[in-house]
Amino acid sequence: MKHKEILYLSSESKLDFQSFFDGYAFFGIDLVIGNQGFQQLSKKTDNRDKYEDGNYLLIERQDNDSYQLSRDYHGYYPIFYYQSEDYWCISNSIIYMVERLKEQGRSISFNAPNVEIWKSHLAFALQLTSHHTFVNEIKVLPVNSDIVITKDHANSDIALVKREPSPKHKQSYREALIECLEVWRGRYLTIMSNNKIALHHDLTGGLDSRCLLSFIVSNIDAAKGANQDNQLRINSESQHTEDFKIAKRLVSLFDLSVNAKINDDYKSASVDASESYAVWKYFNIGRYAPIIFRLTDFSPHYLEMGGEGGEDNRAFYVGTAGGKYRSLPEYLERYKPFFTSETRYLQWIDQVNQSAYALNHDYHIGVSILHYREFRSNHHTAKNPKSRFKVAPLGSKYFDRLCQLSDDDALQSGQVFYDVLYNNHKKLLYIPFDRPSKAIKDKNIKKLTVVEAKKAKNPGMIYWSDDETASDLFCEMPIESSDIDVRSPLQILHDEALASLNNNQSLIEYYFGKPAVAEFYKCFESIDFKKARNNLHSQGSFLHALMVIQIISEAK
Repeated sequence: MKHKEILYLSSESKLDFQSFFDGYAFFGIDLVIGNQGFQQLSKKTDNRDKYEDGNYLLIERQDNDSYQLSRDYHGYYPIFYYQSEDYWCISNSIIYMVERLKEQGRSISFNAPNVEIWKSHLAFALQLTSHHTFVNEIKVLPVNSDIVITKDHANSDIALVKREPSPKHKQSYREALIECLEVWRGRYLTIMSNNKIALHHDLTGGLDSRCLLSFIVSNIDAAKGANQDNQLRINSESQHTEDFKIAKRLVSLFDLSVNAKINDDYKSASVDASESYAVWKYFNIGRYAPIIFRLTDFSPHYLEMGGEGGEDNRAFYVGTAGGKYRSLPEYLERYKPFFTSETRYLQWIDQVNQSAYALNHDYHIGVSILHYREFRSNHHTAKNPKSRFKVAPLGSKYFDRLCQLSDDDALQSGQVFYDVLYNNHKKLLYIPFDRPSKAIKDKNIKKLTVVEAKKAKNPGMIYWSDDETASDLFCEMPIESSDIDVRSPLQILHDEALASLNNNQSLIEYYFGKPAVAEFYKCFESIDFKKARNNLHSQGSFLHALMVIQIISEAK
C-alpha cells in the first residue's frame, strides 16, 4: 500500500489476476496489510468473511471470468465510478477522474446543487450528502453495493450489485456481546504482542475512547510490555485540560502512562508540503471539506485506533439539538438559506432523498442514522484514506451487530458501551467523565449484561510485506514541485484558493451567489493562517469550496 498511488481502473485495464487487495483489514484476529499480505493469508485459508473490518478494496475473479470489486464492511475505502456507453472508470479520487476524462475529451457537466452545498460550514454538508458528486457523471459507490466487471472479448462493462447478504445471525444480545469482546480482545492482543508494530490510541474524558481503552487493559500484561518497550502511546491532548486530567487518572489505575514516547523505528516518514497538499487535493476535494493535512507517509508499523464510529447508531442530526428537529426533512430545512434558488435547494433535497431510499434498510434504525453512517461517518473516519493507518473498532461489524440487537433507549443511553466497559474492566466505570451526563445511571446499572467472555490468550498473525510491489491499477500522484521554500501545505492551499477567488469570480457568483465573493474575502481576512498551522477543520470549508470552483474552471 503506497502513499502516492491513486487507484484508476477503467475499460482499458488488463485484468489478469485471481485477486487483488489494497489497504488493510482484520480477518478474525489476524491483521492483513497490502496485497502481498492478503496473498499470504489466501495461501493459508480461504475460509474468510466477504466484508471485514478495516479500510480496503478487494477485486476477485469470479467463475465466469468476471471480477467483483468489494470493500471493507463499513465502506471506509472511497470508490467513485463513471460509466458511459463506451467507457467506464473507477477511482478513489474524483479529481483524478475529472483530469483523465478531460484528457480523453469526454464531456462532463457540473451538478450545481452539489457544488453550491460545499460553501456550507454546518455538519451535514461537510462531506458528501448523497451518492451524487459535484460532477453529474461521477457517482460514489453506496456502502451496500459492490461493482461487478464483466468481460466480453475486448469489451467490458460494469454494474452495481447489492452486497451479498451475510448469513443470518440468530444471535441474542448476550451472544453478540461475547463475540464482540472476544474478537476485539484478540485483535488488540495481536497488535500489542508484535514487536514490529506500535499502537497509537487516543483517549479523552468521554465514553467512546474509554470503551476502547477497556480492550487494552483487558490485555494488561501485553499493554504494560508494549508501554515499557515504547510500542504503545495512549494519547491525550494536554491543552484539553479536563480530558487530559481524566485520561491520566484512568491509565494510573493500571500503571500505564499517558503520551509515552514511541520508538522512532515505528514512526512514519515525514513528507514535504507539496506532497501533503497533493494528498489532500486528490483524495479530499469533493469528498470531505474540513481542512486536515496529513504530514507523514503511510507506515505499516504504526497503527492508530480512535473512537470514530461511536456515533453510527445514535441520532446525530435528529435528537442532538435539544429535540429541535423531529425528522430528517425538518432538519434539512436549515440548509435552505445556503442555496441561491428554491430550484437548487429542491434538486439537492431530491438527491439526498434518492440516496436515503437506497440505504440499507435491513437495519431497523432511522433514516438520519443511516445517512450519518453512509456519509459523515465514512468520510470523517477516512479523511486521510491513503496515508493514515487507522482502525475504527466502534465502526466494526461486531459493534454494529451488538447495537442492532439493542433498542433505541439503550443506544441513546450508552448501554452497549457500559456493558463492554463492565465486562472488560469494571474499574473504568468509577472514574468521572468529561460530562456528568455520560456517567452510568441507575437504569444502566440495572440493565448491565454480565457475560463470561474468554480472555485473549494467543495473538493472531500479521500478514504484510515491506517490499510492496506496484500494481498497474495504480497511478503515481501528480505532485507539483516548488522552487521556493514552502512552510506548510496550508500555505499552498491558501495561495491556490486565493487565486481561485481572484480569477473565478463569475463562476463563484454562478454557483455560490454574488455575496459569496465578498464573504470569502472576509474569511481570508478573519483567519490567522500562521496560527492555524496545518488544520482548519470546519472553519476552512470555504477554502475547499474555492478549490472545487478551481477544478471546475480547469475542466472547462
